[in-house]
Amino acid sequence: MIFSLCYNLFNKNMLEIQTSQQENKETLFPINMYLLPGENIKDGVRWWKKYQEADNKLKNPYFLKEIILKALNDSSWSVRQEAVRLSENINDEEVRSKVKEIILKDLNNLDWSVRREAVRLSEKINDEGFKKEIILKALNDSDWSVRQEAVRLSENINDEEVRSKVKEITENHFREYNLSSDLNLYDKSKGNKSFGNKLDKTGSETILLDKIPGMLEKSFRGKIIMRIIKFSSFLAWKKAYEDHEAWRKAGFDYVPVEPILYFSLQDDMTMRVYTSVLDQNIKFLSLENDMRLKETLEEIKIYHGHLHDRNICSYFKRDNKGNRIIDKMPRQYIIDFDQAEILK
Repeated sequence: MIFSLCYNLFNKNMLEIQTSQQENKETLFPINMYLLPGENIKDGVRWWKKYQEADNKLKNPYFLKEIILKALNDSSWSVRQEAVRLSENINDEEVRSKVKEIILKDLNNLDWSVRREAVRLSEKINDEGFKKEIILKALNDSDWSVRQEAVRLSENINDEEVRSKVKEITENHFREYNLSSDLNLYDKSKGNKSFGNKLDKTGSETILLDKIPGMLEKSFRGKIIMRIIKFSSFLAWKKAYEDHEAWRKAGFDYVPVEPILYFSLQDDMTMRVYTSVLDQNIKFLSLENDMRLKETLEEIKIYHGHLHDRNICSYFKRDNKGNRIIDKMPRQYIIDFDQAEILK
């Protein structure tokens, strides 16, 4: 609690003080803006004096230094995090040294979220050499989100070694993705990955396809999947898929909706929809979703239901041999319309 209080007090600027030279007294202005219903002016002034006492104590550098140093040794990551943020207000070499020590320590934490936060906090340190040390270490982290944070931090570091490492890490990330994307999809399936096996996921029921009876024994592995979806939701999906004009007006040169190849209505009023297999979702690639997707769905009055980055798939351009071109940004496609509705 004390750290939140301190942090808020540092960013005070809530109140204005008028000094009466005749009485040499401080009063709160405008007091009525800070009074709760039922409170009177005297109560407001009394609490303002208490506020001033706390503020004056907080401005004492020795008091704050003691608090920060103690907090930096706390076993709780969140307390250490708040102490690092507060340390920006202290011009003290002992504090700066301790903060660096804590950041380096947290960068070796077993919890990836703590390591990522350590990278973020290092941004507040006014020491480019230290930041470089953090970036180079974080770029070799086993977790992509930590590496991603290091890439972001490197944007303000003018260092050839850092730039070279960032380029290497980014290229390796997409290369690893390129080799594993198809396998990741099928590793989640059950049995021998043949026709009729269900993909273990939430949302619409998805079935991986290999050889489909009656289709000349041709394998569709890695090319086509079948989704089983309620009829009403399929109509919303179909409407979004067919409205190419709306997507063109939004600035797309393609329809960014999961491609519908074929569909058939079943006796239970569900649709079997055969659709092309796309690449991994944008969360896997740590990409930001294209906001035009959501805006255009709203424009054509379609409610998707769960349009998050796991339900937006990427698709890389290919060369003439069918290989992904990984140094170009991929397309984005909305998938999984199992909760979709057409709005009135």
